Amino acid sequence: MEKAKYILADDPAVVARIRKGLEIKKQRFGAAYCPCVTPLAHSEDTICPCKEYRDSGHCHCGLYKDAEHIRTPGTYGKTRCLW
Repeated sequence: MEKAKYILADDPAVVARIRKGLEIKKQRFGAAYCPCVTPLAHSEDTICPCKEYRDSGHCHCGLYKDAEHIRTPGTYGKTRCLW
């Protein structure tokens, strides 16, 4: 079985901000839940990398580059993260 490859966004500031959100979520809630989902939506499916990304290749937060459809440069991390 081939190991999944995750390619981080190009912008180091975006990556740092989202990683900080994941760290905060892990401290507060016990797992690195997607920073872009509210605590009410926390589940196994929203632990980073989330089910949406694993299934479709689309990273809602912008931490990872989309697998199939690369977003327009500069759009990563524009989603409002909730931490």
